Amino acid sequence: GEINGEEACDDGNTVTETCPVGVESCTICAAGCVEEPGVVIECDDDLDCDDDDPCTEDTCSEAGDCVSVAIDEDMDGYGPGEACGGDCDDGVSAINPGVEEVCGVEPPVDDNCDGETDEGCGEVSCDVGDVWRPISTVGAPSGRYWHGVVWTGAEMIIWGGIGSNGILNTGGIYDPSADTWRATTTIGAPSSRLDHVMVWTGEEVLVWGGRGANNGARYNPSTDTWTPMSTQGAPASTQEPEAVWTGTEMIIWGDDTVRGGRYNPSTDTWTAMTTEDAPSPRDGYTMTWTGEEVIVWGGRACADGACPYVNTGGRYDPSADTWTPISDTGAPTGTYWASDAWGDGELFVFGGRTCGAVTDCEVNTGGRYDPSADTWLALPSDGAPSPRHDHTGVWTGDRLLVWGGGGELLNTGATFNPATNTWTAITTDNAPEGRRLYGRGVWTGAELIVWGGITATENGSNTGGVYCPLR
Repeated sequence: GEINGEEACDDGNTVTETCPVGVESCTICAAGCVEEPGVVIECDDDLDCDDDDPCTEDTCSEAGDCVSVAIDEDMDGYGPGEACGGDCDDGVSAINPGVEEVCGVEPPVDDNCDGETDEGCGEVSCDVGDVWRPISTVGAPSGRYWHGVVWTGAEMIIWGGIGSNGILNTGGIYDPSADTWRATTTIGAPSSRLDHVMVWTGEEVLVWGGRGANNGARYNPSTDTWTPMSTQGAPASTQEPEAVWTGTEMIIWGDDTVRGGRYNPSTDTWTAMTTEDAPSPRDGYTMTWTGEEVIVWGGRACADGACPYVNTGGRYDPSADTWTPISDTGAPTGTYWASDAWGDGELFVFGGRTCGAVTDCEVNTGGRYDPSADTWLALPSDGAPSPRHDHTGVWTGDRLLVWGGGGELLNTGATFNPATNTWTAITTDNAPEGRRLYGRGVWTGAELIVWGGITATENGSNTGGVYCPLR
């Protein structure tokens, strides 16, 4: 408006002052202006209605009233910019700080206006204990059993095995934090095989042996490439071998004849192992790395047409290339396909079977072996999981965790606390279908992951689950 032809009083504030001549508002009043706080005055144009608030749109109506409306073009309750509500796209009502991030949109969109796209998508955490969640089958490898499995510190890698399509040389890499799979290349991969060994070196997967094979390769997941391993000086072909990683070497030992070797990936060379004082030839045994020694225990020692199940074993010191027999006093009953885990200076073994039948001769006994004293203690039977073989056994940091196995294709399990000498059953809610021959599970440092195997519905499954234990 004008006063005597001049914009003498216009400060843009429509609610604090009025002027007696014309209709105008002002803060620094010229002669004749009177302050009247809280009074809404008439206006002649939008300039009269400017309230200096960047989050409102101020207009002068046809009736001469000032109208101030919060800026919110998409009507989602959030204004544009950080000062006005944080809406990063005021033209789309589905984008504002109050919505959940929408995953899988291409190109990615910052739905919740936090400056990131797809944050938290697929991420899972082990915040609540004694719970299972399923593993996605999208992009998963084909179903299989007798495959190899390793944990890299961030991902699970599976490779090889046998399924409905026969013996395989394919594999996959599973990221539990995103619940996603990606395939391993077959270019340069070893020939198809099952019952092979796999270890993680910190940089590569070493795959070796299997039924009828004495060759292998190194797989680098960061480049998705395979490199052949030398066979010069390597052990002869083995069936159902076992292997451990020492930090510098892969040590392979066994099956039903005494064959062993040590592979150094930095030099791509093999070194033979002594057979002096080594355990008797066997298969279905446990093989565990303590940080200093390899411990071999149990299994089936076939000779002269007989296959007794043994409870003997030995400790191998790679620094000295020597074997030391371990005591069998107080040791568990000799079994085949028991589980093993190393924790708190002890070897824990549990379960297995004591005959050649697939069912009806499993046990639910076990023991804990202290190599420093060469002594065994029995695991308690009260509360122990039901009898089983070919199941998972892992050390969680303070407990032994046992799950799955046969012969009844179980999806049950329990944890054993050595401090209290007690078993505690774990939930079966949302647990995977019972299974065996699934290459054993892996412990991530926080969770157990199991995948594949023979189930009641599939002779080679591509399903699995992730278990978060009680803390």
